[in-house]
Amino acid sequence: MSAVLDERPILGVLPFWVDIVWIWAWSSVSGLIVWRVCRSLLNKGCAIFRIVIILYGACAIALWAVPFGSIILLKQGVCLPFIPSAFAVVASGVVVLFVQCSQKFPTSSEVSVQNLPKLDEIR
Repeated sequence: MSAVLDERPILGVLPFWVDIVWIWAWSSVSGLIVWRVCRSLLNKGCAIFRIVIILYGACAIALWAVPFGSIILLKQGVCLPFIPSAFAVVASGVVVLFVQCSQKFPTSSEVSVQNLPKLDEIR
């Protein structure tokens, strides 16, 4: 009732396809950022944490900027999905970490093949 009396928009959600694009974009960008950060595991973890904080800020601005009307999309009272996006950011960062670690360290089968003596060395 107070939203109508104060002429504030009623909080709504984006269409499903926009939510999917929003989550996919955050996941893709965070994966690329974690991939490009230097090789330290601590730096990559900090990058994931910073991305989640930036995502939280974007969602909070979208939610709290509604009364101020600073952005056209936000004048409509749109709520952005934070939890699925944060999960996608962390998941894509972890996947990038696993892929980079698996490329850095050879598997046990590769190590055993590399250490075999050559035929010329045996004779």
